[in-house]
Amino acid sequence: PIWAWVVRLFPRAAHTRLDQAGRVGWRTFGGYMRGQLLIALFHGVSITIVLLVLRVPLAAALGVLIFLGSFIPLVGLTITGALAVAVTLLEHGWLTALIVAAAIIVLVQAEAHLLQPFIMSRSVHLHPLAVVLAVVAGTTLGGIAGALIAVPLVAFLNTTIQALRADPDQPLQ
Repeated sequence: PIWAWVVRLFPRAAHTRLDQAGRVGWRTFGGYMRGQLLIALFHGVSITIVLLVLRVPLAAALGVLIFLGSFIPLVGLTITGALAVAVTLLEHGWLTALIVAAAIIVLVQAEAHLLQPFIMSRSVHLHPLAVVLAVVAGTTLGGIAGALIAVPLVAFLNTTIQALRADPDQPLQ
């Protein structure tokens, strides 16, 4: 109902095209959410396994926290990972905490260089550099909230504008 109201704000001749373009953009937004969920799940499960192997107390709870923190692109894993390292340091000493810190660093690097650019670029149909630039711009302009909405906003706008610019005789995908 809300989308239909938005479409009706435009001239009648544009209704069909605008509706189709908006639906294409919405599918891209769904792709972003699936990609982000996959990355967060990878982080949460990986750290939970490391913490369980090292017998760190609250391993499952820390894994869930890492999972939730991973929804904040590029910095969420670092912040929640620091908490996991602190708990490990308090319970098992510096050597075990160093192992957890190394695992977090490997995951941060994997996210920054592999997961974010490649999973997200495929799920949102953006070039990996565009994903990184969107996150940097979003963070600069809006802090954490900007980082959270930057990639889905750019992806939605990209696919919607491409759909609107496409040949009107061609069906939208």
